[in-house]
Amino acid sequence: MGGVPEPASALLRRGRYARTYALAQRLSRNAATQEDFVQSVMRYLGGDAFSYTESPPRAAENLDGFLFDAKSGYCQMYSGAMALLLRMGGVPARVSEGFTTGLPDRNTKEYVVRDFDAHSWVEVWYAGYGWVTFDPTPSAAPARSESDQQDQAVTGATRGAPDLGGDIRSDQGRGLTAVDKGTPWTRIGLLAATVVLLALLAFWLLRRRSRMLAAGWGPVAELERALERTRRAPGPAATLSTVEALFARTPAAAGYVRALREQRYSGRGVEPTPSGRRAVRTELARGAGPLGRLRAWWALPPKPR
Repeated sequence: MGGVPEPASALLRRGRYARTYALAQRLSRNAATQEDFVQSVMRYLGGDAFSYTESPPRAAENLDGFLFDAKSGYCQMYSGAMALLLRMGGVPARVSEGFTTGLPDRNTKEYVVRDFDAHSWVEVWYAGYGWVTFDPTPSAAPARSESDQQDQAVTGATRGAPDLGGDIRSDQGRGLTAVDKGTPWTRIGLLAATVVLLALLAFWLLRRRSRMLAAGWGPVAELERALERTRRAPGPAATLSTVEALFARTPAAAGYVRALREQRYSGRGVEPTPSGRRAVRTELARGAGPLGRLRAWWALPPKPR
């Protein structure tokens, strides 16, 4: 005869994810409402102990290892961990994957969505409201950092012109004994014209930067175009880590791609070196003959265009 089925909570307490279940119970126990629990999980994953990387350690091969041992990973790990904690705490949650909005192209009036805009987030069910979106991934992630750049590109022109050093400051010690010669209208006119010109220049620079970002300007976009022009693009789902692995047999080329990845995703790292750039160009031309070398030189010249 079969016995009484063991409660799921008992299985979880001694199972492979016992630590994760204990953490979920602790976070939910200290929360008065569902929203408090959700925000508690968000704060936990957003703490200083966690960091973003596209090359997580082996300890992060499952969500329990990510939460307690590695504490470093990419968006799928953050969204999966949050959804798991919420579900273990009794809150309906699911992982969603897709793309962010990309960057606007002012010429075509469209948004340009690239492979690097792929992202993963969490949706939580709220009674009376439906599914509500939450994103536990740090802001250094590719898609989220692209979103930040989009905000700057779209709203930058409305935040006021930067200080370009054109303000003329008064000298309190000068003119105390000077004779009042009336209002210097010529000087005021020149100053007003200078201010207008500086404002127009600032506006033009901001517009130009927005167009360049929308058109895919930057070292990562340049590398992506070079791979396409030399017919070495690894595929639509490829990341910078994928490209780095393709160049593994040439450490200098792999180091160049690694420097781009670390600068873009973590805001740290060293500048890519000219020798690394030459090594990437050599890899792009490998096995393609004289014509391939010319194509690689055109795709990735010695200096960025």
